Amino acid sequence: EDINILINQFISALSLPDSSSNTGSLKVRAEFADKKKNSAAPFRQVSEKLYKILIGDIQPYLKGKNKLCIVPSGKLSNIPFQCLGKAKPDVGFDFVIEHFSVFYTNKMDLFRGGGAADRNLSDMAAFGNPDKSLEYAKKEVLDIQKVSGSKSIFIESAATEEQAKQSLMKNKYIHFA
Repeated sequence: EDINILINQFISALSLPDSSSNTGSLKVRAEFADKKKNSAAPFRQVSEKLYKILIGDIQPYLKGKNKLCIVPSGKLSNIPFQCLGKAKPDVGFDFVIEHFSVFYTNKMDLFRGGGAADRNLSDMAAFGNPDKSLEYAKKEVLDIQKVSGSKSIFIESAATEEQAKQSLMKNKYIHFA
């Protein structure tokens, strides 16, 4: 199958999830889903096909791992890999996010030796959960603070647009949870 078609179907399925997917509801923030226009392929079907193509062959190498780094390019940059999955043998669906902490990068320098010492992670601002709708975003930002040593941490009501704009001017790294 053409992966570009599958990617488009997957994005469409995420925007207008099939109510019979048995995966629970998925919401895309700030977008109104018009169910009358829903011509998306069933979410589970498309998710499973992409999982098989993109992750299936490397599955044996992932045993014992708990982090999955995605270095996407092109249309793959539009896919939330944590939403890919496969049907469970009994009933249900097994998402990538249930087994791995997924992160993305476009810089392979992250994995080259010696570069980490050059990075000053304290020059980071992290923002989390301004509307209090993401249960683990606060924890994520506090964990980043522990690792980076950053003093520029903004959670819930402190995570304002104005603060984000200021941080863009003075911090080298910005994280939004």
